[in-house]
Amino acid sequence: YSDVQMGRLNAAMPLGQLPDPENVAEAVLYLARARDVTGQILYVDGGAHLKSYPRDFLHL
Repeated sequence: YSDVQMGRLNAAMPLGQLPDPENVAEAVLYLARARDVTGQILYVDGGAHLKSYPRDFLHL
């Protein structure tokens, strides 16, 4: 993706930015260490799951 496209995607996120690999790794570590968490979906998407988009996110 170009810098312009990434800027548009970041701006479209409810939190104002896409997650980076470190955010995903932190979520994985949390789930690996959280013994009492079961059957949960943990979204690491900058809030994208909270918003409706006019087309597939990858094509915005």
